[in-house]
Amino acid sequence: MKPERFRFRIGDIPRKVVNRACAEVGNYSVSLIHEGEFAGSGTLIRYGSLYGILTAHHVVHGGRVPFDFNSRQRLGITITNFPADFHLEMRYLRCVDIGVPVDACKFPEKGPDLSVILLPRTRVGEIAARKAFYNLEYKRQERMAIGRRNDGLWLIMGTPKTDVSEEGPRLGFSRVVKLPSIGCGSGIKSRFRIRNFDYLDIGTDAEGRKAQPIFNGMSGGGVWRVPIHKPAGRTLAGMNFNDVYLAGVIFCQMPDPNPEKVRCHGPRSIYQNVVRKLSRIEP
Repeated sequence: MKPERFRFRIGDIPRKVVNRACAEVGNYSVSLIHEGEFAGSGTLIRYGSLYGILTAHHVVHGGRVPFDFNSRQRLGITITNFPADFHLEMRYLRCVDIGVPVDACKFPEKGPDLSVILLPRTRVGEIAARKAFYNLEYKRQERMAIGRRNDGLWLIMGTPKTDVSEEGPRLGFSRVVKLPSIGCGSGIKSRFRIRNFDYLDIGTDAEGRKAQPIFNGMSGGGVWRVPIHKPAGRTLAGMNFNDVYLAGVIFCQMPDPNPEKVRCHGPRSIYQNVVRKLSRIEP
């Protein structure tokens, strides 16, 4: 049976379908821990022979202790669901700035705000054994076009700083930091473009999060479009999806009076700007 066009609300999507979408997106998603402190979120990507973490510029450069790529500072990334100490020394990483904010202090919502942390090939295998890297080369034009559509389920994936907590000694570690990632969203509120960067404002799904509307810490996390379909004649309970598509990067929760919106870079910023910059780098 062929899929049909139909209307639905986020709450109509079966919970098991949403959970599966979040799990698939989670395969590419990481939390960043810089010098023992939570720094932000990111998405594992690859382009050709380059492997990296797509994140927000201010996650790398705007923290209390900026990332120093010529130092022995340590960057930890979450690649398991259980306590583990996976880290990389900063001197073995490279930072590629894609979009530098005009004024990150006064007007963080204006952007652009986009960077890639390139990973050493010698450590990629360890990460790939637990996680997946989203290939920016594969069907690039098609994926960019998919990201320009507004329908379907939209997910923003990252770790809210207010959800980060510290636990006591566990599994041989004297200190364990809990970094839960969440996937939420209610759809595209607006799109616009400034120079070569495109932007999305995404509504956040308040379900289950009314007591915590703060999404600081999700900066750098991915924006994902999940096209929803159902066979003709079936009820909404028959909704499902085939794939998830990276369509943006979170960089700012909008200030009052619009705190329910999260500003993100869109698909053009990824599939054109990021790809263009990475294509000029020699492995």
